[in-house]
Parts: sequence; structure tokens; C-alpha cells
Amino acid sequence: MPLLAILVCAISFIAGVRGQELVMVGLAMLTTVVAFVPVAAQRLLHPDRRHLFISFMCLAFLSYFVLPVFTGYFFLREDETLTIFSLLNLAVSDIIWAQIAALVSLICLIIGFAAPLGGLATAIFPIPRHEWGVGNSLLVALGMILVGWVLLVLFQLGLVPRQFGSGALGAILNSYFYGLALLMIVYLRFGSRQALLVLLVLLPASMIIGFLTGSKRAFLAPAAIVAFAHVVTQRRVRAFWIISGLLAVILIYPIAQFYRDVVQAGQVLSAAEVLQQPGRLVLLLSSFIAQANPLEYVEAGIDATANRLNYLGILTLIVRDAGERVPFQGGWTIGLAFISFIPRIIWPGKPVTSIGQFVTDTFGSGPQIQSATGPSQIGEFYFNFGWPGIVIGWILLGIYFRAISEMFFRKDAPTISLLIAVVALWATVPAFGGTLTNVISGLIFQAGYFGVLHVMVRVLLGTTVPSRRNEANASLPFR
Repeated sequence: MPLLAILVCAISFIAGVRGQELVMVGLAMLTTVVAFVPVAAQRLLHPDRRHLFISFMCLAFLSYFVLPVFTGYFFLREDETLTIFSLLNLAVSDIIWAQIAALVSLICLIIGFAAPLGGLATAIFPIPRHEWGVGNSLLVALGMILVGWVLLVLFQLGLVPRQFGSGALGAILNSYFYGLALLMIVYLRFGSRQALLVLLVLLPASMIIGFLTGSKRAFLAPAAIVAFAHVVTQRRVRAFWIISGLLAVILIYPIAQFYRDVVQAGQVLSAAEVLQQPGRLVLLLSSFIAQANPLEYVEAGIDATANRLNYLGILTLIVRDAGERVPFQGGWTIGLAFISFIPRIIWPGKPVTSIGQFVTDTFGSGPQIQSATGPSQIGEFYFNFGWPGIVIGWILLGIYFRAISEMFFRKDAPTISLLIAVVALWATVPAFGGTLTNVISGLIFQAGYFGVLHVMVRVLLGTTVPSRRNEANASLPFR
């Protein structure tokens, strides 16, 4: 990898890249080398000893803060529409400072993850010790999918009052695609053909339901989470999953955007209202596909994907403006992660825990634009506390991620732990450009839901079997 980084810098120099732009390339390649150190180190270890979580986090850094240097700056087409977050609209010196912030964050993440503190989690916190078994796992998976689908339909019909909205309810709503992940885990761990057959039927159905909601994330989530389940169970990150994921995003974005803008009339119509006129739905989508130019369609998908992965732009604005034009915020947005644990039915006046509109108003296009902009966790640490926030914050996140890795990513972990490991990946990697609320309360809500579910399985079904390695620990709590 160091040789490849040097080669890219040399090619850039030969191509005429000079001055600060060459510094941009150099920082991008240095970040790549640093990110690949943990990834390469894990590849050298036996699968039983690998820390998959840190590999995913390093790959996320590359996707969100290195790749945009090329897709959003050097390879950008002249006729492409630019937004305020486009790197070509920003001073190169400001981009460089954002790259330095990303590099420092990555180094601090690795330091925190390597520190021994996170490794003590298994001795401090209760973790699952017992296996559900094939029959119980299949039953739980089907129940999760059914409950998730029912809640999704109720939300689309507008039958869930706002005061019932909470992180806990959202965790239950996500049950349907975590149920699919559970089916994949059962198939890989126990060779259950029933789990595979049910998965092959319900996965496409879940993706279609997600597509009809108008959410690209809801459409891609079931397949992505099943892929995460495969990686966690097999303990190997394959290039196939990464390439397949990118191709899926590229191919779905144009038609999904058309569905939201035209079929849903700018998301005015819910999925239930769209399905009241199935002929209109089929006619509009078939017409779009028939008239689409394949080359232009793929180009639009690539552009949309590149923009979606570009968090270097907003980070540049935050690093440039925070502490100068915009005062440091002193941590109030981080506090929202802990407020979010209070259900809205208990605190009807609870503040909105999303800061996307605040980021748009303060660092983005301004209050006249209604849009939720993710600052990335790097940006949130910076606009609260500046450089000390990045250093201390990312070391603490590294310790937090190591604790999660030790508790749930173990080779001998029971099925419930592997399911929570999938939750951890989904709450962090795709949400990397979001806020700290995503990686703290979002992950804890979902893990807590599965913890309660684990206890219910133990009490109501009573057929779980202790993992052989942990039979001696059968008296431990939360087993």
C-alpha cells in the first residue's frame, strides 16, 4: 500500500498536479496507508482473533474522506451541477485542513481501539452466554419480521401518534431487516435450509416494501444487513460484498429518486396512497425505465453515489467556520444523545434530537433551505470543542468500539451476540456521516431491545443451550 500511495502521488505530479493540490493527494494517500494498517494487520491474524469492527471503520474513513478527494474534486466533470458542499466550491487550503482533521481522527480512533480499556468490557458488562438453537432462532426471526412489517404499515398509514415516537419504537420498527440478518446467521452457523429458503423469499419482499416507502436506505437496508450478517459470521470482509454494495447503490439511486420526485410527488404521497393506484405506479416506473439512456442512467447513479459518500465537503465548511464565524457549541449536541433515551410519551416536550437542520442553517445553505445535513462525527466533535474535541472524542470512540468488539464480535459468541454485532455495524458504518446520537443511543437502543428479547427467549421458550466454552460461566447474569 505505501508503494501504491507513492505511485499515485507520482502519477499526479506527472499529470501536472502541483502546490496545494498535490498536498491534497499526499494527505489522501497518507490517510489511505494509515487506514490499511489495521485492515492488513487483521488479515494476517487467524479468523478467530480478527477485530472486524476496526476494519470496517477504517474502510468507512476511506469512503467518506479519501475517495471524495478524487470523485468530488479531481475527477469531477465540468458540466456537473455543484452544491455548496462540492469541493470545487471550496478553497484548497480549507480542504487540506479538513483532510488533516480526518487523518487525526483516524489515528486517534486506532489508538483508542488498541488501548486495553475497551478490552475490559467483557469483565465489567453482562453479555449473552447462551445459544438460542435453530428452532428458537427461526421462530424469533419470523416474529421480528412480522412485527417490523406491521409497525411499518402502521407508520405509513399514519396510525402511530407522534408522542409514541421514540428510539425504542424505532428499534422495534427495524426488526424486520434484523430478522433477515438472523436468518442468514442461522443458515451459516447451523446449515439450516429452512432459514435459507425463508430468507430467499422474504428478502426481496422486504426490499420492495422499503422501496415503496420512498427511502433509499429502507430499500438497501435488508440486503446490506444480510451482507453484514454474512461477514460477522464468517469473520471475513470480502471485496465481493463491497463491490456489490457500491453497484447496488449506483443502480438504485436514479429510479429511487424518480419514485420520490414523481410517483410520490415529492414524498407527499405515502406508500399506502401510491398503492391505491397500482396502474399509475407500474406505468410511471416502466416508462422511466424504457426511456432511460443506460449510459446516462449509470452516470447519474455514480454522481449520486459520489455525492452521498462525500462528507469531506461539509467537514471542510465546519473546520473553516467553527471557532471563527460560528462559535464553538460547547457540547450541547452531544448531550442530545443522552436525552434521546427518554421516551417522548414520558416527556412530550422533549427537544428534537436531530441536528441536521441546525447544520444546514449554520454551516450549509442557510435557514431558507429545509434539509437535514449530517455533520459526520468528526464535524460534530470539531464544532463543539475544536481540535481537542477531535482528539479526545475519537480516542473515546475507539475505546467504545473496542468494547463492542470484545463483547459481541467474538468467534465463540452466541447467535444473539452476532446479531448485536450486525446492529453495531449498521448503526456506525452507513451512519458515519451522521451524528454521535446515531452511534451512541441508536446502537444502545437496538442492542437493548435484543437484550430484552434474549431474556424473553430464555424465560418463555426455555430451550437455549449454553455454549460449550461458557458452560462454566452459566451462572453469570444475562446469560
